[in-house]
Amino acid sequence: MSLFEYDIGDRIRGKRGEYRVKGRLGAGGMGACYLAEDTDSPRPVVIKTLQANLAQKGGAREAFELEARGLMALHACPNIVQVFQLDQTKEGAPFYLMEHLSGLSLRQVLKRKKLPVDIAIGIGAGLASALEFAHNKQVVHCDVKPENIFIVQRDDGPMVKLLDFGVMKAKLVSGGYGGAAGTAAYMAPEQLRKEDVDQRADLFATGYVLYEMFSGKHPFPVRDEAGAMVRIDKLPVPLAEIARDIPWQVVNVLDDLIKGLCAPNRDRRAKDASEILVKLHEAKRALGRLGKKDVHAASTNPMAPPEELIAQMTGVVDDEALAGKTDPMLDLSSEPELEAAVAMSADDSAPSAALDLSTRERDMVQNFDKYVKVVPGKGVVVRNKPKEPEESFYERNMVAIGVACATVAGLVFVAVYYLFSRGKL
Repeated sequence: MSLFEYDIGDRIRGKRGEYRVKGRLGAGGMGACYLAEDTDSPRPVVIKTLQANLAQKGGAREAFELEARGLMALHACPNIVQVFQLDQTKEGAPFYLMEHLSGLSLRQVLKRKKLPVDIAIGIGAGLASALEFAHNKQVVHCDVKPENIFIVQRDDGPMVKLLDFGVMKAKLVSGGYGGAAGTAAYMAPEQLRKEDVDQRADLFATGYVLYEMFSGKHPFPVRDEAGAMVRIDKLPVPLAEIARDIPWQVVNVLDDLIKGLCAPNRDRRAKDASEILVKLHEAKRALGRLGKKDVHAASTNPMAPPEELIAQMTGVVDDEALAGKTDPMLDLSSEPELEAAVAMSADDSAPSAALDLSTRERDMVQNFDKYVKVVPGKGVVVRNKPKEPEESFYERNMVAIGVACATVAGLVFVAVYYLFSRGKL
């Protein structure tokens, strides 16, 4: 096999450095990801490569380098995976280095259990913070979904990271983004129709992600674009009808937010990610008034103007203010089992495994966000909470059934009385 067609040996030598390969994390239709060490330092890094047969093709190479440069432009945001440098081997095969993350993807978390509302709000705020920063840099992600949202264990607590900008679109001088690929289940209607996209496509997908976190299910589960076309002009069923565990004071705010994000007509959608942050703050305040645990460690001023409010919630003010700072911590302490599972995934003593990854060939390889530590079978196990029994039809309509029965009985009585009085009985 030629270089970067997955068997690359134990070292990758670039023009700017040399890296010791420790193992392959996964491979997709366009490339692969490897866990490696910089030979000049012991820090672990992830190396993302492009297949050799694609490296000579202008379109694939351009998209690969666009992803790397786009991520480097977003390095100041703590909620976006960090890319250190773009390099190439002496043979000309491109690759880039990014930070190694230890934690769980949001998809893995959702498979374990339905998230408590306060934790879902915290994850949503971290995602919105990442998107706001990217959109301000004229970058549209185009593939927001739970697989690309990572909960990372840091020394100062868990944190949300947005990953995999492989199908992103960077705004050109002409002002257009062009049609974009993505994942059918989270595509906005304009993506499905192959129209030009802007940041509102990311907001649409975020609405679906929020819905999935708060309800425990996708609003329109589909496997392909043909299936997604069926819901192209539909809104999700309101959370108030299916997420009965969320207090009405909170669910009304969330429904208003999701309706604004998932509008089929993008002109009726939210305009930017700051609107998500404002609404999530409103839901957070409603939880606070109900005595629920505050989702952020840092307090916010409820009377602050939107700009100050967003800065308080996310730590996002400008590039200089962001450098070296972190987003207000996502607090998992109310869910000790989940907190322990995320912490276990960052423990180097725990066994690790690379997941078997596969993507559609037109997508950029989506591997680095899938590297996780396997929780030992005898270690912490996060069990699904038992589902609350659903009310039967008769329980839900007891009053109506009672009224109907009384009405029928009354009519029968009147009919019998009438016939009796006429001597016909």
